[in-house]
Amino acid sequence: MATDGIVVEWLRWVLLILSGSLDRPGGMRFQQGVTGRLRPPRAAPSLEAAPASRPELPRVIGQMPAVALVDEIEAGDVRVLMVTGGNPISAIPEPDRMRAALASLDALVVVDVAESELVDLATHVLPATGQLERADLTLASHLSVRSAVQATGPVVAPVADRRPVWWMLASLSRRLGGDGPGGDLFGGADPDAVTDELYLRGLLARSPLDADELFAAGPRGVEVPIEPGWVRETMLIDGRWQIAPTALLDRLAAHADPGPGPVLTPRREMAWSNSVRYTGDGDEPLVRLHPIDATAAGVITDGSVTVTSAFGQVTATAVVDSNVREGVVSMTHGRVGRSPGTLTSSHLDIDPLTTMPHASGVAVTITAGRPPSRG
Repeated sequence: MATDGIVVEWLRWVLLILSGSLDRPGGMRFQQGVTGRLRPPRAAPSLEAAPASRPELPRVIGQMPAVALVDEIEAGDVRVLMVTGGNPISAIPEPDRMRAALASLDALVVVDVAESELVDLATHVLPATGQLERADLTLASHLSVRSAVQATGPVVAPVADRRPVWWMLASLSRRLGGDGPGGDLFGGADPDAVTDELYLRGLLARSPLDADELFAAGPRGVEVPIEPGWVRETMLIDGRWQIAPTALLDRLAAHADPGPGPVLTPRREMAWSNSVRYTGDGDEPLVRLHPIDATAAGVITDGSVTVTSAFGQVTATAVVDSNVREGVVSMTHGRVGRSPGTLTSSHLDIDPLTTMPHASGVAVTITAGRPPSRG
């Protein structure tokens, strides 16, 4: 989410390549995939078919940039949206604009297991089976300890007519005249006749693993061989790393020190994963500041603080925290309510290579108390 995040990642890979530590035993390795083995691309990734409302934004690995979603809705290019377990209001910049755009859709279909603002906006709500109500496969790839796949069954029976997400998509596809997602995964069967395990076995049909062995092993799992060297052998043109792409060399040359803070950085919390909350700790946002910054602004723990950027402002409860770096204003990314997305833009400072919005390192000011009334 930072201006030069992709440059830092590129230079890290260059260091690993030059030191012989990338895709080699004992170094950083790549998982080739279990249910879908990665294969060399047949052609260079296409940069065509950008969103009609944002032609300056390319597709990245075939995907539409999420930052263009609100423009596509406002332009009438997207009239129906299906959201599975996320929340674009809190995950994308300019939440107020996104909220209004979602309310204008012909249909907003939300797949979820909990009440939320997005569920309230939805025209259709589809309750999915929770993690303890379904069978699943888990890649337990703790690289320093173990590389394995586990098969787990449901712990409790689904309640309230909840259905698996694969069943929802398959049923919708059949009603639209298709064969259902995955095609041969269902073998032409009615989704009502397919179980979680049968669906997962269909996925494993494309895997090097033996499905019977995997399900018999259950939570103990089946080891997945570590395969160092496969990227260099199968994915690289002429077997060589391309460590100096022009686009990244240009970005490195244009790098400039952002200067002193304060700057906004997103953070994670144990109880949150992006826009998904796992505990009932409320939606009150917190702003964490280093003691030096807090003292300079006259901010105290549990006091009110207003964070302002060039795009908006958020008022929240302050926490003075010596673990936060001096010059940094730290807020949890993805929180609903007074979201830090208000401080970012969906149009300015969008990374031209990744199409990610600039959400870390955003220049801000901090003020003790709430902003003066504009009335």
